[in-house]
Amino acid sequence: MKDRLPETANSQHLKKQAKRLLKDCHAAVPHAIKRMVQLHPHYTKGVPQPDQVKLQEAQHVVAREYGISSWPTLMQMFRTDAAHRTQEASDLLIYTNGQSAIRLMEEAGVPGEVREWSDTLIDGPVPLTDTQAAFTAMRCKHLSSLGFAGYDNIRSRFSSQEAPLLSPERYSQLQLWFEQDLFDQLLLTQLLCRLDALPEWREKTVLFQYDSYIGHHSPQDLLTRQPEPIRLAQPHFQEATRFWTAFRQAEPTQIAACLDEEFLALPYLSPCLKRLCEEFPSLENGMSRTEQQILDGIFQEQVTPGTLFRFSQQQEDAMFLGDASFFLRVEAMMLGPSPLIELEGGGPFLTPSLDGYTEAFRTQRFRLTPVGNQVRTGIENGLRHRKDGYWVGGTWIDPERAFCWDRSANAFQHVSM
Repeated sequence: MKDRLPETANSQHLKKQAKRLLKDCHAAVPHAIKRMVQLHPHYTKGVPQPDQVKLQEAQHVVAREYGISSWPTLMQMFRTDAAHRTQEASDLLIYTNGQSAIRLMEEAGVPGEVREWSDTLIDGPVPLTDTQAAFTAMRCKHLSSLGFAGYDNIRSRFSSQEAPLLSPERYSQLQLWFEQDLFDQLLLTQLLCRLDALPEWREKTVLFQYDSYIGHHSPQDLLTRQPEPIRLAQPHFQEATRFWTAFRQAEPTQIAACLDEEFLALPYLSPCLKRLCEEFPSLENGMSRTEQQILDGIFQEQVTPGTLFRFSQQQEDAMFLGDASFFLRVEAMMLGPSPLIELEGGGPFLTPSLDGYTEAFRTQRFRLTPVGNQVRTGIENGLRHRKDGYWVGGTWIDPERAFCWDRSANAFQHVSM
């Protein structure tokens, strides 16, 4: 028996639930059979012919699970309230990260206008800028340089995702659906800082803070097991500003200082700060944690792109790095006069194409170079062998002189190579 009918439920979502139950019954799925026995009066002694269960019977069980006496009564509730619910849906704006999450929300029948708020903020420059326009231009330039889309297309995408924020009068509520990992928490703090400057939004914004990945939920669970909505207040905006501002500094000292502070309103920021520090080069061998996981994975014979990516993900408490970002790091470790990684048989690394994983990409095999082995064990410093510098937030990592993370002291040191 479910506790209550979710506020976000709608008739289409419930019809899909009934059809899914019917399909499971026909397949004799034990949990589906148990639901029929518990809640349908014709099946109290069992379901002798599961493939003969009718749709109307599955619909009755779904209604009873929500404490409603019958399916027609449940549908009448939605017909009576249809106009009101339609108006509510048209007034609702939702931001989340990722097309997979949006597709799942659509399948679950989540009402409202669902928009993606997305940028790979863990990659490329994210410095403090004088204006939002300057920041957007910098991000567009970086993302287009990676070859996934042209500058104008990326700028158009950013303009589209930000457009609803310019019309707060159109919406009665803004919902933020974000996950607990570093990727999502960066996006969340960025968005909260934008909203903090828009007082029309502040009082009608609520946060649904997921402690698991939205895409791993079933459509039914997405509606019935939502986290409690958090109405945002000043502490949420203050903590978001502290995190986002520290991330964008030219020196990471503010990030380290934040490690000693409490984040009570946005508690996932604390573990994300620690994980962010580990993406800076380590004092031990100049490798970020992700780069060290890449070296360790290849050493442990996880030598194809797919197995290496999965190995690295499994080392994380909260996975945050997408495959495109991961393979950019792999590629960087294969460049320069003394690469750390090479392909068996030689040749350049084939990165994933816009069409996905080709056979040529999937079957590549990595191996560590002698220098790579020395870096992995701490004999050599990997920064000395980098071809180019790179960004972590607002900090430029110069291979000749960089801020390195000292894990034993929980502090950064500015080190010359």
